[in-house]
Amino acid sequence: MLTSSFPFRRFRFGCILFLVSLTSAQDEQIANDEAVMMEAFNVTVYGGKIPIIDGFTGKKYEGDNLLVFDFANSFNTILLKFHQRLVLDEIKHMNFRIETGTQFESEMNALSDSFGFGKFTLDKTEWLKRERAIVTRLIKEPFFEIESLVVWDIDRLHQQAPQKPKSKYAADIHFDPEQGIWERRITAQWNVIFQRQGRGSTNLFMTEKQQGLNLDTLRGFHFIERGLPVIVPPHAFKPVKLTYPIFYSENNTSAEELRRLQERFVANLYFIYDPFSWVARRDTRFRGGYIQDCREHVQGERIYVNDRKWFDEVLARFFS
Repeated sequence: MLTSSFPFRRFRFGCILFLVSLTSAQDEQIANDEAVMMEAFNVTVYGGKIPIIDGFTGKKYEGDNLLVFDFANSFNTILLKFHQRLVLDEIKHMNFRIETGTQFESEMNALSDSFGFGKFTLDKTEWLKRERAIVTRLIKEPFFEIESLVVWDIDRLHQQAPQKPKSKYAADIHFDPEQGIWERRITAQWNVIFQRQGRGSTNLFMTEKQQGLNLDTLRGFHFIERGLPVIVPPHAFKPVKLTYPIFYSENNTSAEELRRLQERFVANLYFIYDPFSWVARRDTRFRGGYIQDCREHVQGERIYVNDRKWFDEVLARFFS
């Protein structure tokens, strides 16, 4: 799956941390017909202070810019809030899909009966398997570990533009000569590895996803080597470690600039920290409805028409 650009989204950011009281659940019971209950988030990775690195030197930031420190102090709070919101929103969506699936099955049976067809059933054993594995992993630990905040003095960068600094962190910044501005970017690789059980044997399943994002334009890409199987254990998703760059200026340490950095961070997380894109984004994941289930149902019926392949597809889409 390859996409060349990401649409721009607006985000409202609140600094109130959601406090969640949650109890335990089994891995395969993350989404069900009842209210979802789950164990407390393991959020120890968000504890402490985020290390601050000077992009020019590659060493610990020794400056005294208040904007840098204020943003760093809010960094883990934003990450934790985003992580929790991501999980809770996905669980609500999975429960919604289960509810609508049950309703669809009931309505489809009535429609199928009116055509003189047999009973229609959805294979609930396959429902949302990948999503459940991803949610289970998110409850236990995050996918992404942002190891440090890399800060760049934008005024100093402009003085040497278009030349890049000689730093290992300079790969995450880019000068756009047409607009005369510096831009930030992130690239990451996700790996999925696990032993898959087969008929009397096991084999090693491996895949990876390459993704990149321009943090300022919100345009980027992701490429998945091959999709996930239906059954994938939560431990199969290997952690991704990266750094997050920001620009700062000694001439602008206002509250408005801090707010802008925070809001942009949340906007970036929407694209960077989206483990469900291993399947598809929530707004596109179920766009086709239950077309495959309807297709299999129609194909299993005796229908006497000349062009059965064409008819099955049309009728399946009508049902779905």
